[in-house]
Amino acid sequence: MENGNKLRLLYIYQHLFRYSDAEHPVTTPELLRYLKEEHGMDVNRTTLPGDFAMMEKAGLHFEVVRSRQNKYYFDGRLFDVPELKVLIDAIASSKFIPEKKSKELIRKLTTLTSEYNAERLRRHVTVEGRVKSENERAYYILDAVNTAIDKNCKIRFQYTEYGNRRRKVLKNNGE
Repeated sequence: MENGNKLRLLYIYQHLFRYSDAEHPVTTPELLRYLKEEHGMDVNRTTLPGDFAMMEKAGLHFEVVRSRQNKYYFDGRLFDVPELKVLIDAIASSKFIPEKKSKELIRKLTTLTSEYNAERLRRHVTVEGRVKSENERAYYILDAVNTAIDKNCKIRFQYTEYGNRRRKVLKNNGE
């Protein structure tokens, strides 16, 4: 298989991952047009079944809706839409994840589904009176604590509080 054929498989996968789902399958002519216009590849419609068989063999699962114009969609996603909604809601309502980090994580989660489903995931979850942390370090500190727990390591830390003039003061003299 020459490089163009290998690239064609990747282009098909990328396109269907991003722009297809069960409600939005891509037809054979649409796929051929995409390959021609975006990548300059002239592909015969009879080539596609072999390409899909090769990708299936590699563990990528596609559904084929057989009709006058076959339709294809990627059906190997790690998360379905309701699972992603739960994760996004948990991130958006979390107190310890800063607003900036929440938006970044939610943006990353939306890339795990098609463009059409990503639109459905753009939710505006707000929790009344919930104050989000402004300390982005807290996110990484929590990860370090979890890593220490996983490795069965001891950790040390000091509690602080704000005293006069908003200065940090060690609680219990740093004990």
